[in-house]
Amino acid sequence: MGNAPWLPSTNNLLIASGFLTPKSQDRCFAQILEVGQDGTRLFELNVGGDTPNTWYLLHRAWRIADMRE
Repeated sequence: MGNAPWLPSTNNLLIASGFLTPKSQDRCFAQILEVGQDGTRLFELNVGGDTPNTWYLLHRAWRIADMRE
């Protein structure tokens, strides 16, 4: 689950991973990353992961332009 749209205004990639599970398989989380051309993480948002036996699902993410742009 997720998507990875290219952002033409910045040439960055926005990566949405909708269902990630760490080694302790009883927890999961969703993650949104904006990554620069050199692989640098410019933005990171993690949702969930703290509550056992709870799923956090994410379908897609889109970057909304700043009002000042």
